[in-house]
Amino acid sequence: MDASERRVSQRLSARLPVVVEGSSQPLGKTRDLSFDGLWIDTTSAPEHGSVLSLVLQLPDRTVRLSGQVVRRLSDGIGIEIVDIGSEDQRVLRRFINEFTSVQGTWRTVRSLLVDDREILPVTQPEKIRALLDRAVAKRVTMHVLPEGKDFRDSVTLSGLQGDVLEARGGVHVTAGDRVFALFTLDFVSYTFAVEVRGATAESLQLPLPTSIAYSERRESDRIAAAEGVGLSWQAPWLPSGRARYAVLDTSPGGLCFRVEGHACALVPGAELPEARLDHQDHSVALRHATVRNIIPKVDGTGAYLRVGVSHGVQRGELQPARVETRPRSWLGRMLQKASELVSYSLHTTVEKSPLRAQPAGPRKVRFKRGRFELVGLLDRTSESDERQRCPLVLVVPGFGGRKEQMSFFANILVQGFRYANEDIAVLRIDGSNNLGESEKDEDCRDDGKHTLHYTISGTVDDVHAALDWARRNEMIDPTHIILMSFSMGSIAVRHVLATAEAADVGLWVSYMGASDIQDAVIHVSGQHLDVFGVQGSLGTCSLIGCLTDGDRFVADFKQLGIGQLTDARREIAKVTADVVWLAGQHDAFMNIERVRDLMSIRAEGTRELIEVPSGHVPTSGGEAIKQFVEISRRVWWHVHRSSMPAFSPSVGQLARLSQREWKRVRTERLTSREEWWRRYLLGQGGMGFDVLELAEEYADLMSLQARVADVEGRDVLEIGAGTGNLTRRLVEGQPQRLVATELVPEVLERLRTKLADADVLETLQLDAEGSPIVAIRRWLHGDLPGLGFLTERVPGISRGDIALLEERWGEITHAALQGFTVEHDALAADAGWSVAMRQLVADIGRLSRLARGEVDVATTTAELERLPPSATAGAVGLPFPDQSFDVVVMSLVLSYIDHPQDLLWECRRVLRPGGRLVLSSMIPDADSSKLYLDLVNRLQELPEEGLPEGHTRESLLASTRAYAESAAELLRLEEEGHFTFYDGPELSQLVQRRGFHSPEIWHSWGEPAQAVVVACERR
Repeated sequence: MDASERRVSQRLSARLPVVVEGSSQPLGKTRDLSFDGLWIDTTSAPEHGSVLSLVLQLPDRTVRLSGQVVRRLSDGIGIEIVDIGSEDQRVLRRFINEFTSVQGTWRTVRSLLVDDREILPVTQPEKIRALLDRAVAKRVTMHVLPEGKDFRDSVTLSGLQGDVLEARGGVHVTAGDRVFALFTLDFVSYTFAVEVRGATAESLQLPLPTSIAYSERRESDRIAAAEGVGLSWQAPWLPSGRARYAVLDTSPGGLCFRVEGHACALVPGAELPEARLDHQDHSVALRHATVRNIIPKVDGTGAYLRVGVSHGVQRGELQPARVETRPRSWLGRMLQKASELVSYSLHTTVEKSPLRAQPAGPRKVRFKRGRFELVGLLDRTSESDERQRCPLVLVVPGFGGRKEQMSFFANILVQGFRYANEDIAVLRIDGSNNLGESEKDEDCRDDGKHTLHYTISGTVDDVHAALDWARRNEMIDPTHIILMSFSMGSIAVRHVLATAEAADVGLWVSYMGASDIQDAVIHVSGQHLDVFGVQGSLGTCSLIGCLTDGDRFVADFKQLGIGQLTDARREIAKVTADVVWLAGQHDAFMNIERVRDLMSIRAEGTRELIEVPSGHVPTSGGEAIKQFVEISRRVWWHVHRSSMPAFSPSVGQLARLSQREWKRVRTERLTSREEWWRRYLLGQGGMGFDVLELAEEYADLMSLQARVADVEGRDVLEIGAGTGNLTRRLVEGQPQRLVATELVPEVLERLRTKLADADVLETLQLDAEGSPIVAIRRWLHGDLPGLGFLTERVPGISRGDIALLEERWGEITHAALQGFTVEHDALAADAGWSVAMRQLVADIGRLSRLARGEVDVATTTAELERLPPSATAGAVGLPFPDQSFDVVVMSLVLSYIDHPQDLLWECRRVLRPGGRLVLSSMIPDADSSKLYLDLVNRLQELPEEGLPEGHTRESLLASTRAYAESAAELLRLEEEGHFTFYDGPELSQLVQRRGFHSPEIWHSWGEPAQAVVVACERR
């Protein structure tokens, strides 16, 4: 196979039928497949380069794709996937990742046998036999993993004779091997460990296990109920004494039924006494049947209510409400973006207008907690200074959190209540010894040390102080007190609510909350260890990029006795307040299984778990708005016991208020971008950023960009190449010439070392950031609409100067500004310019000549009369002639550029007509928790021979933790406004405004995707 056919993604063995669409005969079977191609064993001989419409038959569904024949041998053909629908692509990826991955199976086995979750063992012989009998009857597929080996066999259970379990399929283990066996039956995963009794190439005999571990994991799919199945419960007011409704569908631990709206007297949280599931001549009692949600529905017969019911108390049997993010059509997305743009522009214009009254924004509140002063922001529907009687929501941050993070929530809640002409107030606080303005211990006030003395008991004291303020302040007389907590803050709030001192709190909302400390610390740190059993000193630890005193932190929660899941269960059973818990289905930092466990425990208050398709950190953008609207509805219900009137939050107002808050607290820009990126990319030893190459999701992103760049035989420029992970893939694409640029010299040296044998590669140290000279160049080419934009880009030019220039504009002045030679007398006569203005015009002309390349930087700087030397600082643009390249690639670069429009303009300049631009960005509120934990698990499961040469498992884990810490810091810098991440439509609009057309959008880096890729062409 030549270099153009090399695969950068892992190929996996699989024998799957393939058919040419429209043909009744199979083309052949796959020998292996990957995310971007497959090999088919076939005697057919389609032409090299021909494109085939293929149907790939997976075990449970089909995938349609278009593939080009890129290799042909006598026994088969190599296919490159050139077109595949997003849904088919998702199905194929899921098959490869979840059903063909040995590591994925090992992870599941490990979760059942090693994880500290409560796993339920089956040890009674009669129950084991009954379980296996059912599995055999259903011909269940079982995965068999030999201990210490990196492969698995997938077999079908075929019989249970005496004490021997038989299976059929391709078998590679031998008698005497110790194996782990894993199978799923009725949505429950089971595993056991035994020694193989007998094996052939096609059959397997295992002894009857003495113990089987299982963990119930209800899938999102529901099973339609059989005809005649009904739910009944005690209703003495009815003639029959019982209410009964037909069940629509069921799932382990839950069901739902239909009821006409006028006949529904139920509310969420209502218990159904003596509930039974009836079917024909038998019925089953349901323990603790509780209404979880009531959802309006419409079908062909009209409107009705769909009532969801949970029953039982075991972990996993809680019936969660689900808030799905439904994909909009192209037109819907564009209309939404247009609406947001108009809203944002309107509020920007209104904010600058002196004739319109503006929302006053939050009011800063200060109050004491012992020796500390806490600082909060109070948002209210009323802007009166008089004391307001209304519900009060207190928002408690998590570890490393601050009050500004919840700006969207506070303003959405206030907007919703104001729309319904009802009052509410929201107080967001910073925690002591946490990020934000609240006080810290004296030795924790320097940058990087703010969270050094963070403890759970400190947050507990903060919550008590906030509650005391709520009861005694002069601004709000609360009719209801509601607590909302984020992440680790939920542990402290739960501890407070378990005491009689918080009896006046009626509702607790836990947003992406931690179930218990031990699990949260393990997941956030990536270290699978029992922090309670650590010997010696932990010293200073880094959790999601924030330093903390590990010994102080552990000693604190051990003293409180609240570290483990059993402690959390004990406490939540004492919480009398209603609880609404919003959990991310993709949040790997907070274990959703343990949250379900807690929320299923009976207590005096109601419990509602809302599961959303997101990760851990959405605090702005579309996902967050949807989630905060859901929470607002629960707050309204708690206060008014009725449905909240529908409202659409003003995106423009939310954005402006949030920006105003962050602008007030924003720190200075990074003092040394080069040093920050050196640390981010190289780390402190180990692999640094390169450890991501071991993550399939990251490899997918790099491969996608290389594929859509289509570099074969072309001149290519890669800006911000980093350590060369994409560069390597571009080299494999066989460009004619590849120039890779990078800001940090040491990073560039690592790239050169990696690709020392790449003859087509040239490297260049380059700062891609825009400069005043690039802005001048854009103005000269008409890309900036007027001189006014230069006031923000060129030091020393004031708005007054520009206003005077525009007022007295003349042809001579215009020529002088463009850099043409003009006599001083002629310039003075043109508009009666003063000496100072003549000097300014001449200086701008000098910058124009520099932008055209007619003079050098040193000469220009020396000749400046009025503008400061900083007017010539920075690069004068990309150091390449116009139309030098066919392809420009920027992977995860544009977000970190102060002036992205400058860089995109320069990219267009150096591209030839029809040239291709490929760029990517992390999405707004990107969540790396799942990617991080998946990589940690993969590193822990890799066999020794699979580790990269020269690296130990611990060094790789240390590099992974260092990356996670840097990624968390990166997201905080985004939140504070230093960096800007883009979604697909935003990135598409950005490039179109710079003269590119035909943008195509892809999503990658995990499921759900955490990055967007856009490819477009130069006009």
